[in-house]
Amino acid sequence: MSQPNKKQSIFLLGKLTLMDYLLVVAVIALFAVTFLLVPGMKELWNTLETTLGPAPRVVPARSIQTTHNASYLWNKDDYIVPNVESTGSLFFSPGNQILVFPATDISTNTYTLEAIDVMNGQTLWQTSIARPSMIRIYEGKFVVLSAVWLDQAPTKNNRELPYCSFDQRRYSISTYDISTGQNRWSYGYRGMNIPNLTFENQSMYLAGTDHHGKSGLLINVDMNTGFIIDQRCARIGDGNSLPSFPKFSQGIYGTTFEPTSIEAQATEGCGKDNQYCFVTEGNRLHILNGGAKDFLGYIDFGGSLLTSHYIDILILNKIGVIHLDDSDQLFAFRLP
Repeated sequence: MSQPNKKQSIFLLGKLTLMDYLLVVAVIALFAVTFLLVPGMKELWNTLETTLGPAPRVVPARSIQTTHNASYLWNKDDYIVPNVESTGSLFFSPGNQILVFPATDISTNTYTLEAIDVMNGQTLWQTSIARPSMIRIYEGKFVVLSAVWLDQAPTKNNRELPYCSFDQRRYSISTYDISTGQNRWSYGYRGMNIPNLTFENQSMYLAGTDHHGKSGLLINVDMNTGFIIDQRCARIGDGNSLPSFPKFSQGIYGTTFEPTSIEAQATEGCGKDNQYCFVTEGNRLHILNGGAKDFLGYIDFGGSLLTSHYIDILILNKIGVIHLDDSDQLFAFRLP
């Protein structure tokens, strides 16, 4: 039965006229123009893009089998940490044995910023946030950048800002108190199409580019209110240079690590300093001295084999918090 159907399909295609083909091309072109130019279409796509949920757990939850020189403290299951370009780590600590991280509830597709006590895993505070694209810490605040659109930020003292002909990609910024998680302010910023943040003297700087990188935009925001203080735009080739960011200090406590596999250790090495080095072998996470690579201890996880690039580790005063990305779990140990 398949062969006659195939012949019939070819026959029907052969009956199409040039006008039929042109009509199909016109419909496709009309859809593309509508998507690009009609107000709200790009924003709708961006909204859909940013509300897509995270991937479910890849492997079953693991348990602790045995440890050596690593004292188990606590663990939390079903903690999906979204992929956030932040400070090179999924976790943040303002000090005082407090760990803060973004998390996702996959059943409701919602996001939170959560603070826990690294000694016992107890939740200290939790606040709802939009899907984060980037997170920073500055002067007692968590700063969360998101592609979810909020109301446009006002200008300080109703100042009139120069017009910059940038595309309409927009990001939103929300700030939260480090100690309580309370939202301080939340606004949207037009023209910002570079997901980057930097800070200086109670000001936050946002950036954008346009005209294939030939124009630059720099927005100066008051960190205490979210109001726009100033806005500068420049076009390359007119004797101008793109606005530049001031230097930024992360201000993050603790040390972050990414383990290496036993196969890659010989050629790539591991350990950023002389503190620790972590190596995966089968279900085991080896703990080595970062300088001499001397053996210190290990942790054996049950279940699926460990994959080094699915593991993130933050160490605060010899308390190691380990996130297993493929099983959506957090574990904490007192390290040697």
